[in-house]
Amino acid sequence: MDTVPTVVTRKLGYKPQLDGVRGIAVLSVVGYHLFGFPRHGGLYGVGFFFVLSGFLITTLLLEECESSGTISIRKFYMRRALRLLPVAYVGTVVITAVSILSGGDQGHYLRSAISVLLYIGNYFTLVFRGYGDLAPGLGHFWTLAVEEQFYLVWPVALLAIYQRSSHYQRPLVGLTIGGIVAGVLLRAVLIASGKTVWAFTPTHIDALLLGALLAQMRFGGSRLVAHLARLSGTGLLLGISAVVGLSNRFDLEAQFGMRYTMVAVLGVALLLVADGDRVPTVLTFGPLVRVGRFSYGLYVIHWPVWLAASHILPTLGYWTRGVIALVVSLMLSELSFRWFELYFLQLKRRFSAV
Repeated sequence: MDTVPTVVTRKLGYKPQLDGVRGIAVLSVVGYHLFGFPRHGGLYGVGFFFVLSGFLITTLLLEECESSGTISIRKFYMRRALRLLPVAYVGTVVITAVSILSGGDQGHYLRSAISVLLYIGNYFTLVFRGYGDLAPGLGHFWTLAVEEQFYLVWPVALLAIYQRSSHYQRPLVGLTIGGIVAGVLLRAVLIASGKTVWAFTPTHIDALLLGALLAQMRFGGSRLVAHLARLSGTGLLLGISAVVGLSNRFDLEAQFGMRYTMVAVLGVALLLVADGDRVPTVLTFGPLVRVGRFSYGLYVIHWPVWLAASHILPTLGYWTRGVIALVVSLMLSELSFRWFELYFLQLKRRFSAV
């Protein structure tokens, strides 16, 4: 007789398969930017990253609540700052300086850099009207702003609910589901009104909160999560293939933004598989896990490297430049992680939640 796998309700701990998920997400974005493949790769990669962020952050916050009876907002922000700010800030300064020295629009780059450094780059077109999008090489930083804005609000909301009642699970789940529904409806209304919604935080809140909802259900020992983890393992790759194959039909559904939610649900399924008892070998494949480890740096670096390769080697073919940009990006990301990011990751221990 089959038994339902036990859902661990204590510390998540380090799981290499989650780095495998990161690897899939970042390679989807990088592949789309450098080679135009996979189709809608940016949509998939960004959606997966948002779901994973919501899942991991909520899990860590719930673990802290259980272990210490509260959440240290100061320590949480310090850990996030040490993880995110060094690469983002150095990358922004270098990209801006090199671009201006190479003849780029100084005003555009300086305004873009300010927006990125303040983590409001996703609202650049609203703050600096007349300048279009973020300057070349910095445009992809909008996703970092979305996550950071989520990090500013979500821990405070979770702590407020936790402090109000010892039975905080139901109101927290209610808030999460309400946020998901509100995000989906808001996005549909904006799209129906002809508004651009791709870079705004509220229109991606369903992906972040779907990850948070999965974390809450897992942490509470939900048997539903255990069942889904078992069922989704066998059909995940087929499901991904089907969605990719039918991606040309997303344009019809995109009228109301449902493709964002579809991708987020797919990201939840991927996390269920990664956290289940039967983890696909691909998620623990060494090179993919390593790419996941330095995925943050790779995400920041790959696009300006591609632009530099296009500027320096304009006569080379599109695919050749893409391969060169990919190799250089992987090398720089590995070096950045090993000799720069690890230093700040080690400092995070001073602000441990327990």
